[in-house]
Amino acid sequence: MPYVGGNPLATNSWASNIAFGNDPNMVAPDSFPTPDNMVDTDPMFVDLDAANYALQDGSPAIGSGEVVPFWQQQTPGAVDIGACAHGLTSCP
Repeated sequence: MPYVGGNPLATNSWASNIAFGNDPNMVAPDSFPTPDNMVDTDPMFVDLDAANYALQDGSPAIGSGEVVPFWQQQTPGAVDIGACAHGLTSCP
């Protein structure tokens, strides 16, 4: 799950992500700072070979993400990193 980032028109700073399997490849001026992100950290998917991206109990992705509201109705706070909430047992 490596990242590739680079925007020649603006600066993006990536935060609240997990990179596992390869180092993030950011092209200046983008950045992938630590400790804002977890590098070389296994997110502990239920079954990667079967494409089940649900999180196992104890995953470092649980509660490590961040909601940054785009409109007033959204509440800022911690969320799971990834496409699926940790309460799910199956996540395609």
